Amino acid sequence: MGHGDKNHHFAPKKVEFFEKNKIKVSSITAGLYHTNALTTDGDLYSWGRGLYGVLGNGTNQYELQPTLNEDLKQMKIEQPKSKVIKKMESADEYTVVLMQDNSLYVWGKNDRG
Repeated sequence: MGHGDKNHHFAPKKVEFFEKNKIKVSSITAGLYHTNALTTDGDLYSWGRGLYGVLGNGTNQYELQPTLNEDLKQMKIEQPKSKVIKKMESADEYTVVLMQDNSLYVWGKNDRG
């Protein structure tokens, strides 16, 4: 849930990571067991259960706090006009992003998206 632990929370609890790091979130999406946040700077942070690569970080590991997607960050640095996320969606066990140049990137469980 982005709080750094696997504890259950039965009432809303603020995800402190973004405020502590002075990061502003512009949009969010969520799948079954993962969450994505797109920042006003165009960076993508993901957290949750990483099974099937749903976090887009090349592993199957849990991320208990928001973690920057380094691959998308690098694309944005190398091609700042075209590889900026225009739209993001998540569902079930996958995430998809549409870039400014209308290229599409998808990751997660292959039989779900």
